Amino acid sequence: MAPRGRRRRRGVVPRGHDVLLRPRPDLWQALGVASAPAGATGAAPTLGSVWYEATWGAGEKFWGTWASGTHSGHPYVPYLWDILETLAYGSGVLVVLALVGFLVDGYGEARGTRPLVAFATYWGLASLVGYPVATDIQAPWAAVHIVLPLSIPAAVGLASVGESLLDAAGDEDAVTAALAGLIVLAAVGGVVVPNVDYWNSASVEDKQVLQWAQPENAYKEALTDAAAVARDNEGTDVLWVGTDTGRGTRLYVSDESSVDRMPPGGPSWHSRLPTPWYLERADAEVTSTPPEARFDGLPPAEEMPPVVFAKPQDADEVGAMLDGYSAREYDFRLWTEHIVVFVDEAALASATDPDASASTAADADPDADLDVAAGPSASLAPAPV
Repeated sequence: MAPRGRRRRRGVVPRGHDVLLRPRPDLWQALGVASAPAGATGAAPTLGSVWYEATWGAGEKFWGTWASGTHSGHPYVPYLWDILETLAYGSGVLVVLALVGFLVDGYGEARGTRPLVAFATYWGLASLVGYPVATDIQAPWAAVHIVLPLSIPAAVGLASVGESLLDAAGDEDAVTAALAGLIVLAAVGGVVVPNVDYWNSASVEDKQVLQWAQPENAYKEALTDAAAVARDNEGTDVLWVGTDTGRGTRLYVSDESSVDRMPPGGPSWHSRLPTPWYLERADAEVTSTPPEARFDGLPPAEEMPPVVFAKPQDADEVGAMLDGYSAREYDFRLWTEHIVVFVDEAALASATDPDASASTAADADPDADLDVAAGPSASLAPAPV
């Protein structure tokens, strides 16, 4: 007779398992189902409301955004051509190998298409047809959604070519071996040549694989310094100086906490991209000033954040208020916009060179000099900058 266990009452969820079924307003908020922040008053999400938003609600949003909204207002053929051009320049060999892999897997000697290979091929073709409709800008990165699924049949194609090369070498079939070798050489070249040609390029001549909205490569230095200062600073780390341009308000967000929800806050959070992603990774505390306050409404010197972003047309007047800050101008959009980054040199030195910070403190306090010299940190090598 089997040992008797605890009897479970029918309809009762075991302790600990109810967490999976418990309403999670914070989860629905993160998924965009609930519009009110967690803790706010209002109806809590239910299973029915989640089901509605995941089906009918998602369909309505899709139709309103991609079918009848502004995203569908562009001509199809130029967008399709732009993606085809990117594929030809960046992944031409992969596309050819994907076609070979699909044909070999489905129609070769070992007949019997594998579902994964067929699905990935159809996925890539559907993406090729659909993304010229779905994307609202001609962006080379959209081709990634096509290349990713096609890499599966391409791997099958490359393996098939490799097997043909080995078989031909064993059978002393020079013609087949030469053809297979040329395909393998083209595959290797298709990877190496684009990387050599386009590596770290920021030139308008390479616009087939570049997107105009990305910053220049040197902007990484400013982001690295801003992140270092933010990690070392207490209080607000970054100030965006909002301004008005011919294209409307730039850099200003009326409620910085709104960026924690979807969609991000306005009026112009998107004009800061891609910088917010890097500042978020550094856990930086960010604020901004409205365009009308970009001069007279800036924080006083003692409250000024150590990192300040501003547009070039405001840089001279803003810089005059920032004593001890260095100014660097970068291509914020590769060939259309610029940004000026002000960094507090003392804060940067403190964040990147602790010994320099200790020396500054010692100069201000003679007793601190003795403590630093006697402390164990005196024997450590300076932190790399």
